[in-house]
Amino acid sequence: MFSILNKKNSGRVESLRFLRLIRLVLVMLAVIIWLQQQVTAGEIEPAKDDQKPYRIVFQGNHALGTTTLKKAAVEELTAFDKQGQRRSDVDDAAFQMELAYRQKGYVFATVDYQIEQIEGALVVTFVIDEGPRVILQKIEITGNTAFDLQKLLPFFEEDKSGLFGQGELLFIKSNIESALSQIGDLYISQGYRQAAIGDPQYSFSDDRTRATVTVHIEEGIRYVIDDVLFRGDVTAKERELLEKPRQELIGKPYFRRRRLILQSRLIEIYGNRGYPNVVVNIQEQQGAEPGRVVLTAEIIQGPRITISEIIVRGNERTSEKFIRNRLRLKPGGRFKLKWQQKSFQESLQDRTFFQSRPVP
Repeated sequence: MFSILNKKNSGRVESLRFLRLIRLVLVMLAVIIWLQQQVTAGEIEPAKDDQKPYRIVFQGNHALGTTTLKKAAVEELTAFDKQGQRRSDVDDAAFQMELAYRQKGYVFATVDYQIEQIEGALVVTFVIDEGPRVILQKIEITGNTAFDLQKLLPFFEEDKSGLFGQGELLFIKSNIESALSQIGDLYISQGYRQAAIGDPQYSFSDDRTRATVTVHIEEGIRYVIDDVLFRGDVTAKERELLEKPRQELIGKPYFRRRRLILQSRLIEIYGNRGYPNVVVNIQEQQGAEPGRVVLTAEIIQGPRITISEIIVRGNERTSEKFIRNRLRLKPGGRFKLKWQQKSFQESLQDRTFFQSRPVP
């Protein structure tokens, strides 16, 4: 009985220690986050810069601190410092600061500036009107039948407010444009070659803290590969090898890159058959019904190659015998593209082939 009680008490003590450790970690994390927020807000100033012949002052910034704003415009402020305090650099710096606010959801933020002589010193004052932070309250998409909202909305969920990005979705115009571009890529990858993603329309609440985005999509016809035909130098054996990529493509969504994929696959098949100089041209034709595409591959195989000799040059540190033993291609054998590729890949992976040298 005493032994059992000791085990129970020991387990409780360990549990309490673990809980205390968790609390300590959470407190430390909260302190770190608070300090970061104070620095960002400009309440804790970093070490002062070296003495300059001018001063930079910020007014009106609360959400973004001095350090954050200077970092956003570091190139422009450096140019201002090094190139004789040009007004154009200050103007560019103000623009970069506005962009920094945009990326934090302050879509209405403006950064103006004044350059003046005060008591014999040049003073640059950035005057900031942050405006409200805007939350993306609603996304309305119309015209989408191929993909529902559950498929499309995650493209917009890149930046959220709150601790660890678990809060509401921020209104960041560049992110919205990026999301629409990705949606356009999605449509193309699924065969909607003529899909058009309309320009987003924005509306805001009266207090400008909430935004609604409306987008219309014209999907157009979905294009699908109906068949793949082979013409030219195609023997019975090669036709058998070509049947696999043909079956893999039939029924798949069609986009232009499919032609390059098919071309590369055919070059690989013929290269492994001993035809390294094969020429493959892929033509696209309309099928019997709208949206049906027939791909026709015109193949000129060229001569079939047998390796007569392998010449090794430039091997100052590695013996020729060692190199030849590592090659898959051999004199008198049939050329195969995969053997050529494997020979070079294995050679590159083996560091004994190469040693670094200083560049003259």
